[in-house]
Amino acid sequence: MEKTKVKVSVSGLDENPTKAEEVEVVVQLVEKFRGKGWYLSSLFGTGLLAWFEGQAAQDVNCNVMLELEAAREHALKAVGIARKAVADIEANARDHDRKLSQFRDGYRSEIEKLKQELESAKGREAEYADGLEKERQQREEADRTIRQNRSTIDVLEAEVIKLKARLYDLMDKGVMADE
Repeated sequence: MEKTKVKVSVSGLDENPTKAEEVEVVVQLVEKFRGKGWYLSSLFGTGLLAWFEGQAAQDVNCNVMLELEAAREHALKAVGIARKAVADIEANARDHDRKLSQFRDGYRSEIEKLKQELESAKGREAEYADGLEKERQQREEADRTIRQNRSTIDVLEAEVIKLKARLYDLMDKGVMADE
């Protein structure tokens, strides 16, 4: 592998350079490493330049390592918050699953009770139907008996009428007058 010598110069900067002069040095570094495919190319890229310009404009420390550590800490906190949120969501989901299971079991129990009541009602329905059938048969038997009794009564009334008529005939003839 062939080594390339890169000469970086910060000449022209005095002891108290301006922000613009410092930004210009970073611009030169970015231009020097642009398109080389080196690690330094990725470090001294346009992202670093934009960040550096923003920090310098706000008079904020430009320590990349402090910024990186702060970002890592922020990311770790965000991951911790996300993990806690996921754990809370999972706990809530388990709680909801448990409540749903209890709710479902309660309804299953209620459905089972209703099925038993329905079966019991069907049994009573059969009993009532049998009772009604017996009553219907008894009513039909009573109706037959009443018809037979009326027929017998009609025959007997006709016999009584005949006997009365004969009695009157006999009384008219004087047969019964002496007795």
